[in-house]
Amino acid sequence: MLVEPSGAPRPSRRPSLTLNRGRLERFTPADAALLAAAVLVATGRGDLWVVAALLGLAAASAVPALITAAAGAVTLDRFGSAALADIAGAQAVVGSAAWHGASAEIAAMWLVAAALVLAARRPAVAAVAGALAGSLLAGPSIVAGFGDAALHIAAAAGGAFIGWTAAVLRPARLRPALEIGLATLSVLLTLFAIA
Repeated sequence: MLVEPSGAPRPSRRPSLTLNRGRLERFTPADAALLAAAVLVATGRGDLWVVAALLGLAAASAVPALITAAAGAVTLDRFGSAALADIAGAQAVVGSAAWHGASAEIAAMWLVAAALVLAARRPAVAAVAGALAGSLLAGPSIVAGFGDAALHIAAAAGGAFIGWTAAVLRPARLRPALEIGLATLSVLLTLFAIA
């Protein structure tokens, strides 16, 4: 019988995306979903519904998916599309969602952005959701002109930083209720703006 000494290190059951003695460990499905969501958000391409599904898979929770779907509903009402490229194009013409439009629409965008920033427990997922929030508020994507691309990058980076920080510092008891409440309020404000 072979018995390991009690102080022997145990290998991790869940491989992560880290360098381990010079080699990159394999992706998990959650890491692959997070990477795909990050690429869609960073490039401003794809659809909010796909990003919602990917963030839900990456977080292994329905809360980030539901909040991203609420963001999709708010932007669908405001810009007529949930495609990230269409949202960026509309904001290039009309102005950023953070400052232009009816008061209820602006408030709904800020509330859904706050809900996105608070959406996930895992800091990496929260960073991607925060980058999405910054992108939705700022507008044009990186494929626009230099000034618009700089604004998009700054907003996405700021949102990612705020999302990461919020995930690290936020108490656990505030998580789901606050995010779902903010997302619900943003959808209600959107419905109010329609009427």
